[in-house]
Amino acid sequence: MNNQKNGAIYIVMAAFLWSLNGVLIKYIPWDAMAISGVRAFLSTITLILIKGSMNFKINKHVICASISYITMGILFVYATKLTTAANAIILQYTAPIFVIILSIIFFKSFPTKKQVFTVILAFIGVIIFFMEKVGSGAMLGNILAILAGIGYSGVFIFNSYEDSNTLDATILGNGLIFLISVPTLLQNNQPTLDMAGVFGIIILGIFQMGVSYALFSKGIERTESVDASLISMLEAILNPIWVALVIGEIPSITTFIGGALVLIAVMYNILNGKNDNSGLENQGQ
Repeated sequence: MNNQKNGAIYIVMAAFLWSLNGVLIKYIPWDAMAISGVRAFLSTITLILIKGSMNFKINKHVICASISYITMGILFVYATKLTTAANAIILQYTAPIFVIILSIIFFKSFPTKKQVFTVILAFIGVIIFFMEKVGSGAMLGNILAILAGIGYSGVFIFNSYEDSNTLDATILGNGLIFLISVPTLLQNNQPTLDMAGVFGIIILGIFQMGVSYALFSKGIERTESVDASLISMLEAILNPIWVALVIGEIPSITTFIGGALVLIAVMYNILNGKNDNSGLENQGQ
């Protein structure tokens, strides 16, 4: 029991660190690609130190998982810059729903009636998001957040193969994000960061994406996957709260309604997975 309690604490700490991404991305005045690149560089170094080895497994599933991670990582930062933090994080949380859909394609695993209900409920929530009257930039951000969710679902799918390796795929993905961002970084046209901004990018790279992974990995060893998944959903709740407190960005009523439906659908999917041993374990962005 005490071991499970400690595991839950580790996951709460990881979810707390994950939830800082919205406020930090909003606060740092760089463009999305520059933030993605520096965050990925710091995360790569941190994760290599955590791994304690330069030996990496490289195969088609690790590569596909890393490509999915790249899609998720870059598009989520762009989405957070363009739309509200609440929209970005909750729409990305449609990932488990897309896992159900992609499982049909990759594993010929057809959904149960409960899973069909989950998908329908989630997409009603998504439709409500897009019914909101927003500018073209915010609408583009919503679309990119959905695409980030699809990328996130690919991370789940390809890391589920026995010959894959989640940590190696994450390190490879971060390393490639940094390489993709190099042309942007070399332009050297980003605003100069004040001390708070420097501190923010360090937190974003080392702790929000690096240390959080170590905490979650330690927690999941001591916690049932269903419980870990539910606890980690604190990220989606805390993320817009930090942004509201620091940036003053308040989610609309439409966001609350659509977001509630999406999160209910995801929680229902997780709890339903407890009965058929297919619960998904979340990892933060």
